[in-house]
Amino acid sequence: MQKILLPLFLTVIALPAPCQQPRVTEIKDIPDYVLYDSFFFRVSWLEELADNTRSRGEDDSSVRSTIQRQAGLTLDEAASLKRIVRDWKARTSALKTAAQSGGVKSVPEEHRQIMTELIGELKAALPAKTFAQLDAFVHASSTAKMIHVTPPAK
Repeated sequence: MQKILLPLFLTVIALPAPCQQPRVTEIKDIPDYVLYDSFFFRVSWLEELADNTRSRGEDDSSVRSTIQRQAGLTLDEAASLKRIVRDWKARTSALKTAAQSGGVKSVPEEHRQIMTELIGELKAALPAKTFAQLDAFVHASSTAKMIHVTPPAK
């Protein structure tokens, strides 16, 4: 009887208890600042891809106009978007540098503030109907996921 209980006891100890596992919950209503951050990254990435395509001597127009075509923007509207995305890249890069040097009190709050301002600039730069169309595109095309992790109870 003792031979059977010892391996069983060791097996039970080795298994993590349910209360020791973090609880992970997917957040369904992702805030706009998170969706737009992901969208701005996508626009920036496509611009870098277009630059690389051009540097190889290839036609970059298809890559460079991807978001414009998909979102139904005019050339001027796409240019406004790209200007704001360049600002996003500069400001988030500066935030990262400041955070690494300890010069930022709350990176999430600063980031949220940057994104709120840039979304406002984008909204002001585009006609209301166009912004609504772009906003619908950002929401529909986003693959961003957001989770909340609750640490295990001690």
